[in-house]
Amino acid sequence: MQNKTPIYCWDSNIFIAWIKDEKRSPGDMDGVLEIAERVQRNQAILITSEMLNVELVPCKMPDGAMEKIDRFFKRRNTHRLPVDSRITMLAQSIRNVHPKVTPADAVYLATAIQYKVDQFHTFDDGKSGGNSLLALNGNVAGNPLVICKPPFKQMRFPGIP
Repeated sequence: MQNKTPIYCWDSNIFIAWIKDEKRSPGDMDGVLEIAERVQRNQAILITSEMLNVELVPCKMPDGAMEKIDRFFKRRNTHRLPVDSRITMLAQSIRNVHPKVTPADAVYLATAIQYKVDQFHTFDDGKSGGNSLLALNGNVAGNPLVICKPPFKQMRFPGIP
């Protein structure tokens, strides 16, 4: 049996948390950092939607943030995928079934489904007033999709290597 390189899709809130080094619930950032390290070691493939370019507003990001993201996406195993008609049609069907899902979130979900990722990573739990994407885990408008926070094997402790 061959070991398949896992394919992950990140929601914009994962990129924002990573770039801003957000203080989050225990384990959240550990998962983000672990997946980013796996990508940097070519042990995983990371995709996202070109919607990321719209959602990351440079003036609200820390200095050097956009350059860090641009460098990250120069890797062969990272891809910002175009929003084409297949994605928009699937996003529309997602919104028909889940009307509280925002258009941007529907595009991210459609991208993950279209490219058959192993996991879609998000922090969207609905607590900030939006729809919970985590609650859609397993079934997005009839499409199977694993939706979770970025998983981790070992917690990191600040100041301890």
